[in-house]
Amino acid sequence: MIAFLARDRATGVLLLASLVLASVWVLSALPADFVLGTGPYWVSPSGGSHVAVPEDANQVLVAYQGFQRAPWAWPLLRNPNLAPPTGVNIFWMDAAPWVSLLGKLVFTLTGQAVNLLGAFVVLCLVLPGVALTGLVAALGQRSLAAMLAATALGCATPYLWFRWGHIPHSAHVLPILALWLYVADAARGRFSLLWPVLLVLALLTNVYLFVMAGGIWAASLARGWWAGALPLPRALGHGALGFGCVLATMVVTGILGPELGSAGADGYGLLSLNLLSPIVPQYSGVIPALRAFRVGNRGQVEGFAWLGMGALLLLLAAVPALPGRLRGLVREHWPLLLLFAGFLAFAVSNQVYVASHRILYVPLSEQMVEILGTFRSGGRFFWPVGYMLMAGAVALVARRYTPRIAVPLLLAAALLQLADIMPLRRAVAASAAVEREGGETRRRIQALLATPGEVIVYPSWMCVEHAAKAGTISGAEREAIQRVGIDIQLAAARAGRKINSVYAARQAWPDCAAEEAAMRATLRHGAHYFYVPDFNPAPAQLPGQGIARVCTLGEGFRHCRVPSGPDG
Repeated sequence: MIAFLARDRATGVLLLASLVLASVWVLSALPADFVLGTGPYWVSPSGGSHVAVPEDANQVLVAYQGFQRAPWAWPLLRNPNLAPPTGVNIFWMDAAPWVSLLGKLVFTLTGQAVNLLGAFVVLCLVLPGVALTGLVAALGQRSLAAMLAATALGCATPYLWFRWGHIPHSAHVLPILALWLYVADAARGRFSLLWPVLLVLALLTNVYLFVMAGGIWAASLARGWWAGALPLPRALGHGALGFGCVLATMVVTGILGPELGSAGADGYGLLSLNLLSPIVPQYSGVIPALRAFRVGNRGQVEGFAWLGMGALLLLLAAVPALPGRLRGLVREHWPLLLLFAGFLAFAVSNQVYVASHRILYVPLSEQMVEILGTFRSGGRFFWPVGYMLMAGAVALVARRYTPRIAVPLLLAAALLQLADIMPLRRAVAASAAVEREGGETRRRIQALLATPGEVIVYPSWMCVEHAAKAGTISGAEREAIQRVGIDIQLAAARAGRKINSVYAARQAWPDCAAEEAAMRATLRHGAHYFYVPDFNPAPAQLPGQGIARVCTLGEGFRHCRVPSGPDG
């Protein structure tokens, strides 16, 4: 049996076996209607046990469904129904743009609104194990035992399953594919023409993943030039090709637009990587006492980076193999190691924590914090480093030890990894089967929007954020207002209505004083006004109508609509 599991196989066979195993593992955890995009989760996504307010998944659903029903516009990702008349680019709503474009194309051709997000999530959970298998094979280990370990580590990475609800951020397969291409380039001594495809795909999935993949692309170019495999003219040509494809995509989709001026944000240094997070068991199915444990402060939920018990076992087993290889690794792969050092420095941020103790603080100006806040959840930049550590550990264990030791170690690591992820897997399965609380309110709002008309929400999403930042409302008030606010956005998206209130990741602050004045202006005929929390329009705002006739109270909101004519 050991000889059978240790024998080299064709890479294609390993990838196919990995795909089958990973698919069984993932699909057995998710309801079929979730995968098909029709289940209760997709009415309004709920949070898992580790997601307190599932705003992000609902934001993606608003962007996807609203974009489907909106007219085509230029640039391609602009939805003119959001914050009219200028509209909003759904790239800034974390909408997995290539998935949204595909869904919109299907809707245009068939008239059927098909939810592809369930299938996308399945791919995000299945493919990391397959890609990690390919990466390990590129590192020279093509045994079934190495495949089993790589598949388990990739498909049961705790920080992958922990991303539940952050839909586009779950496409961890993209940086793993970038690492695979890097290793393949180094082994073959040439530069792959698949890089531009991967860069564009990453850009049209999520900006964080694009930066990770783009950094690895640059490191591969630099390594090829340094090693002499890529003469400078060819290296510059490949660089120009990749950059040109990305730039053209940004122009066509409108990513390269005015919204870039609002890309900065506060929060950098708070949503960081705790130094203990990768190596201390958290949400562990192997250690019962740690099933609900997480390292770090509240903000470092974004820097959750636990590698898993199986990965930790292999890393420890691989340590004896490092001294003899370290000098060669630094000499040959210094561009990638330098990139990883930069990723790690950005991830731990200017406020370095070990558990709850801040051990280092580097003061930054407000302007620098704003700039770095473009990627304010810096803790995420550990992800490609973690996957390279996993793949390297599998390869080193398989190479260093005899099959009698390596095969049991790899199998034990696979089983440990699968067991360790079980609490997170169960939380994901429970979340995927249910709708977020407040379904009755959502259905009432949806019924109100069955009548045509633009949707106007007071205060808009960003003015609620502004009030919370200014301290004029509490955090609890903000959450209560925005729960209703996201329900209104969902209903407007499904009805294909224009709406002034949008939850986007990066927006310029609106003129909230002007919005306050507009809230007291005369209501336009035919428009749906939602006041969250309840606001009582003055009689003068209702042209010739009594408030009881045009306004109704819901849970946490007041809806008013002055009919546009005899038929309403």
